[in-house]
Amino acid sequence: RSPHVDNDFDLRALESLLARLFTAESYSTTYSLLLNKTQDPAHPTLPEGMGSKVFMEWAHQLPEAQVPSWLGLPEDSDIVLLTQQARVVLDGWLQLQASQAEAELAYNPEEELDAA
Repeated sequence: RSPHVDNDFDLRALESLLARLFTAESYSTTYSLLLNKTQDPAHPTLPEGMGSKVFMEWAHQLPEAQVPSWLGLPEDSDIVLLTQQARVVLDGWLQLQASQAEAELAYNPEEELDAA
């Protein structure tokens, strides 16, 4: 167990990623960085050259929006994530409405006037 990764699943995922990336083939400029190469024919490869300047130029040329398949995820995984986030927001909103309705039922200003 790693002292820096406190979750066994995360550690196994990290070890798997590192084992895939650090192979003899990964030193080739034609090596694909993507887990799923078949769905994106324009997949990125490693930059040609060495040094931080070459790497930074290469990184800045990557598209801003990456498709989920680059990470081996299904194409609709971003939609699934957004749907889950929307459900969380909607559940919170419904709970807020329910608690507000309960508070309004509990507070009756007419009862205060009758008591006075």
